[in-house]
Amino acid sequence: MLYQALKPIVALVFLLVFSIVLARPPIADARTDNRRALTSGAVKDYEKAVGQIRATGVDRTRHCTGTAVAPQFVLTVVHCLFNDLGEPYGKIDFFPGARANNGEPFGSFPVLRYYRPVQYQLDRKTAGNLRYDLALVEVGLNRKGQRISEAAGVVPFRAADGTTPGVMTTLGYPNDKELYGAYIQSDCRIRLFARILYRTECFATKGQSGSPVLVYDDNQQRYYVQGVLSGVTKSASFATRITPEREAILQAIVQGDYPQEVPNNTREKWQQYYVGSVP
Repeated sequence: MLYQALKPIVALVFLLVFSIVLARPPIADARTDNRRALTSGAVKDYEKAVGQIRATGVDRTRHCTGTAVAPQFVLTVVHCLFNDLGEPYGKIDFFPGARANNGEPFGSFPVLRYYRPVQYQLDRKTAGNLRYDLALVEVGLNRKGQRISEAAGVVPFRAADGTTPGVMTTLGYPNDKELYGAYIQSDCRIRLFARILYRTECFATKGQSGSPVLVYDDNQQRYYVQGVLSGVTKSASFATRITPEREAILQAIVQGDYPQEVPNNTREKWQQYYVGSVP
């Protein structure tokens, strides 16, 4: 009861703090733009799993980035599924391993439905929305009748402590480069920001929304997705984190057990929507 009573106040304080941060005099951009083009065919698991999301509306097509994290699920950001007015796109497709020089090596996978936090407000452009800018989209089969895991690859997701600085790799499709061009950036520092966000030194721009925060596990010798790039300012890039609570929610959705297998005290609620429907 106390949390519910204080919830509006907590949200207001977060927005004020974030607004103050963004309103401060310009500071030096700590990011390094050493993005490297990937021109050869996707070979590694994470190269196959990351792909371009193309959302088609009446007057335009929006390009973003997503990562296959399960046989038929792709992790991205909520704001890529809607236009700037909060209107849903009627057709959305995922192209894993897309390259500027070889198009669609694994085919296209149509987005059927998606899951997102109900706290994300479609009709409001606020800093607070970054906390909930995370979507898990379910896709159908490609023209060969294959799932993503069969045609390309997947990268598992997991939560991380995130309280200490670390390094990340990201891969995406920036709009300031050639169309469908895949670019990778490695060894960027990340640190916790406002509990549910990362602040990173990776350079990001439009088109890279939804790009994965890839963190390498030396023991497992593989990458894991720990968040997605969701926002930028003139001096920093931000990513929405996969918290332990979100990891449980995502696992339940992938396994078809949401919300039954998620504890009742989970503060964040997710909802299923169909492509083209108005929430």
